[in-house]
Amino acid sequence: MGPEGKTSARQCSGVRRVRARAAASAAGRRGAGRGRPETGFTLVEVMMAMAIIVILMSLALYGLNAYRKRAYEQNTRGLIARIESALAAYYAEFRAYPPDGFDADEPAVRTDGGRQVPIKGSAALVYYLGVPQLKEYEAGMERMKRQVGPFLEFTEGMLSGQEGMALEDRLREPTTEIIDAYGNPIHYDNVARRRDGSYRVTEQSAPGVHTMSGFIADAMHGPDPRAAGGAVRPRNPGKFDLWSHGLDPRDPSDDIGNW
Repeated sequence: MGPEGKTSARQCSGVRRVRARAAASAAGRRGAGRGRPETGFTLVEVMMAMAIIVILMSLALYGLNAYRKRAYEQNTRGLIARIESALAAYYAEFRAYPPDGFDADEPAVRTDGGRQVPIKGSAALVYYLGVPQLKEYEAGMERMKRQVGPFLEFTEGMLSGQEGMALEDRLREPTTEIIDAYGNPIHYDNVARRRDGSYRVTEQSAPGVHTMSGFIADAMHGPDPRAAGGAVRPRNPGKFDLWSHGLDPRDPSDDIGNW
């Protein structure tokens, strides 16, 4: 065989070796591919992931509810504090707190369409604190009159009424009451001292103490938190008691009062 033949034989042999190596490598890759597990999650892994997501969502929901509960409580406490400040301003003008409408010897009324309408509880506060009042006083030998108030600037969210009802209309409505952050009416009791030494305290456990339109009284009203041992005792004798029934109107343990 000549030189050219030998060179050609060597080239063919080299090509065969390269092809053999390539085939072996491809076979190895195919074998390795058959040995590896398919990509993706197993059923156990998916269930564990879902369980973790459920736990995280439960914790987030619990935290949100706790935050909302604190926010409602703080909002209601702030509302009661604002009413207290307004009542102090009213007292500074009249040397007495507004009547609550529960005492026969000191009625609370307002004019509605030319007629006198009795009001009570926080509905009385809406009128006496949110509407300008006429004050009579003596100046020397003369009897003078002047307008004072309002003592509390209400917003629509602080008052009961139909959705979309204007603030002015709410203030004119005799049944409008002050509502807490939970949407329930605030309680007000003027517990001034009478001449005989007793106090003007009225138990407010019955749903009928409210005038708020649309109030589901039987389902939402709770007992008077001041009642104990068959008697109701004022918490701020000589002044006034204010309270909200809190998150659960039927549960007196979460009531919020000015005591």
